[in-house]
Order: sequence, then C-alpha cells, then structure tokens
Amino acid sequence: MSHTVKDKNRRDVTLTTSKVGEVVPSFYEQENPQLLTLLDKYYEFLDSDGTQAFSTAIKDLHHVRDIAETEIEYLDELIKEIGNGLQASTFFQNPRLMATLLASFYRSKGTLVSIEGFFRGFFNEVVTVEYPKDQIFIVGESQTGFDSQKFIQDNELYQIFSILLKVGISTQDYESLYKKFVHPAGFYFAGQVASIEEAILSIDATGLIDSDTGEGFIISSEFALSPFGQSTELTALIDSGATAQAFRVGVNQIVSLYTTSGMNAGELSNFYPTIATLLSTNSFTMDDSASPDSAGPDMSLTLETMDNDMFTRYTSDSTI
Repeated sequence: MSHTVKDKNRRDVTLTTSKVGEVVPSFYEQENPQLLTLLDKYYEFLDSDGTQAFSTAIKDLHHVRDIAETEIEYLDELIKEIGNGLQASTFFQNPRLMATLLASFYRSKGTLVSIEGFFRGFFNEVVTVEYPKDQIFIVGESQTGFDSQKFIQDNELYQIFSILLKVGISTQDYESLYKKFVHPAGFYFAGQVASIEEAILSIDATGLIDSDTGEGFIISSEFALSPFGQSTELTALIDSGATAQAFRVGVNQIVSLYTTSGMNAGELSNFYPTIATLLSTNSFTMDDSASPDSAGPDMSLTLETMDNDMFTRYTSDSTI
C-alpha cells in the first residue's frame, strides 16, 4: 500500500517493511502457509488507516516530541507538559507556531518584544509594560506635590528591579506561565487589570425657549462622564451671548424641594438674592456672606451644601 512521507528533511528517513517471510522458518511455507498469510494480513492491517493501526505511531515515536512534525493531539500533550496545562486550543491562530515561539520567548525573556509577543500569542491581549523605577522620588531632582506623582523607594514595586504589567485579564490567569517563560529573573512582578472601553454617549438636550422680548435662548447640556460610574449632574446653560442675564441651572431641580422645606419666599430671599442664584448649580463659598446687609448662605441653610460641583464656564461669547 502507498504511504505519504511527512518528513521535513530534519533527520534520516526510515523505510521499514514487513519481513515475515525472512524471519519465519522456511518449513512453514510447506507445512503451514496459512500462518504466513495471516501474519502478512495482520501487518498490512497495522499499516492501514484506522484507529487500530498503530504501526505508524510506533515508527514515529522519535517524532512525537518534535513540534514541527508531531500531530496536534501529541502537540497538546507536549504543550501541557511545558506550559502548565495549556492546550493547542488555547492559542488563537497557529498552535504549532506558538509552541515553537515558547523557546524564543525563553531565550529573550525580560525584553519588551518577548512580553508583548507572549500576551498577543497566548491570550490575544495588548499589554502595557511599565518600569516603576521611572516613578521613584529622587532627592534633589524630583519635584514635590501631587502633579509630580513620584513615590518613595521600597522593597517591592517602587524599586530599581521591578516591572508592572497592565493587561485586560486577571493576573492569576497568566502569572505562572509568564514567570516561567518571559519574566526576567530577580525582578519584582506586579500586575494590574486594565479595562479600556469606548464610551458612546448620545444625549441631545438642546432646545429653543422664547422669551418675552422675542430673543432666543439656547439651552445646552453638559455631561460629566466617568468610565466607571454614571454622570454626576445634568445642567443646562441659558446663554444669549454676551448678556449679563446668562446663567446655568440644574435640570434635575424640582419645585417640591422648596415647597416641602417649609420656607416662604421671604425666607428664601435671605439666602438667594436673585432667581438665577437660586437655580444656579455652582456651590456657594464662604465669602458669599461677607457683606452683612446682602443675602447669602449661613449655617442654617439646609437646601444645599458646600460640596456641590462647580460649573463655571469661561468663553469669549459667554458671561458664565
């Protein structure tokens, strides 16, 4: 029967055939020819295609640990042995190539290329590599304060020999395999989960309000969006250009806030000199009550507190 030679010229080709007629004594040919026929058919069955045909597997034992020539089922076992339980199905594109690159990752371990290739090939993730030594506070060079973001050296993350990985998967999913093939020996390892998503916001709160003078006031909304939380407050800007009547209001303010507070108009006028001040979303400050004769907040005010957000806008065509 015909056979396809899969050798890649990496070693000498071994061609073996059944030699039943040469090893069996010659008198069997006259006295028991059926036995020779049975043996010939049996070896042909071993060389045939099928699950019981293990003759080829026996001959290819020395190919089993060769990544370039072994079958995928044996490649799984080989990778499982050296890759802490990984299988060929774990890889995204070419499992045979990735198994070959394991040796390359090990030889170049600690380099940026090996780290990026490791995460791209095994987990299909983009990794950000940072070296905390660049963030260590150096006496006489580094600036103090929040903007500098420098840290005092310790014996863990913030030292000369440390590395920080930011990737979109849990650290426990890759730490063991990463340290085995890529991580530079002697370096402190730290991993963080990086979640990077594109937020799509489609809010249209524009409109037209007709005033008594016939002038048009454009109402626009400003939205504070945080990747990990909802918006803080929705406001509207009543702005007619460079007029002094332009002001910002809170869209979510309702009349019941003032009707249920037990205050009348006279009591509200002690805290808010104008309607614009009452509707403003800006937090009041301590100097608002500097003039004793003017209206302003004091300790008895319970409708709002000083921790409100500031919504101050400075543009060339606006008074706010």
